[in-house]
Amino acid sequence: MKRLVIIGFCIGIVSGLWMGIAFAQEGELYTVSGISSVNARSCPRLDCVVVTTFQVGETFLVEEAVSGDSVFGSSEWFSIDNDGELVYVHSSLVELADSAQVAATPLPDDKGTDTTESSSAADTEVDTSGWIRYHADGVSLRAPDGWIDLMSLMNDDEYLQSVMDSMEFDSAFLEASMQMVMQNDIFDLFLSEPITGANLNLLHQSSGIRLSVASLASLLESQAPSFGYDSFELEIIDTAAGEAIRALSEISGSVNGVDQSSTALQYVFIVDDMIYFLTFSTVPYLFEDFLPTFEAIAASFEVDES
Repeated sequence: MKRLVIIGFCIGIVSGLWMGIAFAQEGELYTVSGISSVNARSCPRLDCVVVTTFQVGETFLVEEAVSGDSVFGSSEWFSIDNDGELVYVHSSLVELADSAQVAATPLPDDKGTDTTESSSAADTEVDTSGWIRYHADGVSLRAPDGWIDLMSLMNDDEYLQSVMDSMEFDSAFLEASMQMVMQNDIFDLFLSEPITGANLNLLHQSSGIRLSVASLASLLESQAPSFGYDSFELEIIDTAAGEAIRALSEISGSVNGVDQSSTALQYVFIVDDMIYFLTFSTVPYLFEDFLPTFEAIAASFEVDES
């Protein structure tokens, strides 16, 4: 039972890491550099029609790098989704957005600052009035409208295998966690913010016995060094659903030979003999920006009436 619970704890963290990486590999945020605006063209050539213009400091999501006309000795252009139409800018005119620019980029369904539910842990109020409630195996939670449901990917064996093949873990527990994702239909919910890849997943396991929150926290904390985390902090807090474990961790992994890292917030709730693992994950430089939203989602967790 102890090993099962520990692996269950790791699964949420690992899955959040590779889902965030999967989104990061699909596209990255860039910004216009220099002192003048940049023309975005219908194809990666200088004689192509100018479709739109990006202003200095404006950020956008790059779909992929493509080959085109050579400018300043480089033939690399970037394709950008402009309201459903691909446009192209030369790579010399833009640069990767830093964390401050990413944080200032509007995300879908940003509702403002009025609140109907807010987190006491993060002193930022979050408007949840437009959020959607999701029900899963006896519990429910609310999440922003506009986040996408990724459960179909969790049932795609070919996709999961490709992820497994591309990732390397130093920890045997993390390796076992990913194998368990592939071999079992264990997720109740998996949602992601579509631009940044920030995500949440919910899964549950039966402990077979009635565990106290304190005993489970002690078990997880004692085993934390074997998880392979870069850092790990755990505390017991009071929530609307009762006592819960709140853990913060950082984890690294190699994806296609490139080192990647992710920061995760995890809540663990015990309902009778069921343990629910609610995990939030994003790349480290965006974590503080998403933390109020993560905390508000966790605050909305509740047990459905039978």
